[in-house]
Amino acid sequence: MSAWLIAFLFCLPLFAVAAYRALSGRCAQRLVATELAVCLGTLMLVLASFAWPHDGLIDLALALGLLTVAGTLAFTHFLERWL
Repeated sequence: MSAWLIAFLFCLPLFAVAAYRALSGRCAQRLVATELAVCLGTLMLVLASFAWPHDGLIDLALALGLLTVAGTLAFTHFLERWL
């Protein structure tokens, strides 16, 4: 087992907790938990791209990181409107 795979497996429970909090809780907590889950997801994709030799995983991590900014801005815009 490589160090990249061990680091990937270490991130799985952290991602599960963040995903759970993103699905339940108040609006502000969901926003923070979603950002944490996306950050951990991006990290996990990068770790997986080093653990397994697939070229597409690093591209997915880059796309996820870039799309998160627009998604967060849209979510906070609608959150502000409804609150």
